[in-house]
Amino acid sequence: MKFYRGVLLFTLILIFLSIIYLNYYLITYKDVYDHASQIIKATGLIIFLFIISILYANVEIEVEGEHGWAQDLPTWTYGPEWIKNLLSGKYLTGYHTFLLLLFIPAIFHFPLFFTSWTIYKECVILGSYFFFVVVEDFMWFAFNPKYGLKRFNSRNKRIWWHRNWFGPLPDLYLEGMLIVLIMFSIGLPYF
Repeated sequence: MKFYRGVLLFTLILIFLSIIYLNYYLITYKDVYDHASQIIKATGLIIFLFIISILYANVEIEVEGEHGWAQDLPTWTYGPEWIKNLLSGKYLTGYHTFLLLLFIPAIFHFPLFFTSWTIYKECVILGSYFFFVVVEDFMWFAFNPKYGLKRFNSRNKRIWWHRNWFGPLPDLYLEGMLIVLIMFSIGLPYF
């Protein structure tokens, strides 16, 4: 438990310092949004996505505890075979439907209220969403004191919601990151 608190404290300090640095950078440099700053903007986006993924993973750890995929939560489930095949062995839950399929994508689309929509912005938003989902799921295991990285493998039968693995990672991570790569390749050059 001591190690978990230390990692959490370190992460929170890193998040705080990253936010201060990004805000300082955005305030001090007037040409931050010109073409030469594409790499800096992309790096800032990735750092921000890591930060919110870590925060959300810790929220899910507090809500779900050691029982992943809302196993012990009072929520509805829907699990015909076609859903389980689509979701790699998982059933659909009300918890994940409202948070991961509706609320979080809506939050990611919020900036579009202040700018015009383009296909490039949509690609960055979708890429960011898939990046968030993959990193958040991995961080759930990394920060969860009942799992940790040592217990994150295909041999662990307690991780029933990741049925298919490709080497050391669930196949959904690789599929998600492929979508991220495609979406970012299309959208980030015009972001």
